[in-house]
Amino acid sequence: MLRLAALSVAAFLAQATTAVALVWTGIAVLNLGREALTELGVRATLHLSTRLVAGVGLWLALRGLRMLKVQTHHHHDTCGCGHVHGPTPAQVRNRDRCATACWSWPASRPGPARGSCSC
Repeated sequence: MLRLAALSVAAFLAQATTAVALVWTGIAVLNLGREALTELGVRATLHLSTRLVAGVGLWLALRGLRMLKVQTHHHHDTCGCGHVHGPTPAQVRNRDRCATACWSWPASRPGPARGSCSC
């Protein structure tokens, strides 16, 4: 808990120091007044936030396209992708005994197969 509090204080001090440094730079170095400095901050924040939102949207779109590409991949029994594509012929023959377990097993466990159906 103490470590978390120290991290919070450090973040607060870093933010406050950065804010003071930016305002001092605007006033002393750029010779800007209060109104001009406020306008500069508003315009810079607007442009930066717009670009960041567009970047996140582009990243999500590319990620979605990549996921679609993976999902449309046609699997074969020997595709080597590491997960089960359905029950084996022996499991299908025993469907009266354990149909629910065999058919729901691959879908209920995300990721690569960790064994086979118990049927």
